[in-house]
Amino acid sequence: MNIFEKFLGKVGIETESVDHEKEPPQESHLKWAKDRARRYIELGKLHEAIDSFVSDLRKEDVDVRGPNPFKNNSLPESLALELKKDPNLDADKVRAYIDGFPD
Repeated sequence: MNIFEKFLGKVGIETESVDHEKEPPQESHLKWAKDRARRYIELGKLHEAIDSFVSDLRKEDVDVRGPNPFKNNSLPESLALELKKDPNLDADKVRAYIDGFPD
């Protein structure tokens, strides 16, 4: 639980979150980012899933396969911004966006 969630709990606002403290396991950083985003989708938090995924892509310079190709690439963010504007956004569209990045 982060400090923001602790504050919200103190003022009586319920929060559900994905474990932000957990470090990526010894696997592809991209797979880790996808898994975290999918947990937000399961909670029905579609915008948070998109934001989490894009943020995680920016976090590491290197994954177990070598340099992170998304570290300084604006394509994921550009696609995410367009997706979030969709008035008919649903879980399937968010999954398709996330799964569109090859492992």
